[in-house]
Amino acid sequence: GLESIQALETPPTLWIHPDDAEDRGIAEGDPLRVFNEGGECFLEAHVTGETRKGVVVAESVWWPKTMSGGFGINTLISDEENDMGGGPAFHYNPVEVTLRKS
Repeated sequence: GLESIQALETPPTLWIHPDDAEDRGIAEGDPLRVFNEGGECFLEAHVTGETRKGVVVAESVWWPKTMSGGFGINTLISDEENDMGGGPAFHYNPVEVTLRKS
């Protein structure tokens, strides 16, 4: 079933630069709340210099029904159309990142 496949995958993670993580009191593996005016989702911190300061990258995201809280990464994407062809504007999505409080 789906659970056996998920066991082989890495958990849904958010790559965050070490400086940004330090500013927020975030350490590797911490539970995070990622949110904006569109919604929120919950990911695990991956602190890495492989992303630029001020930029976060969502990796290994799962279907919403299988993610903590039942919300997937697409809750953070605006339904605004881009200026080239009227497609989705999902390449730039400002978010806030905090430690998830239980």
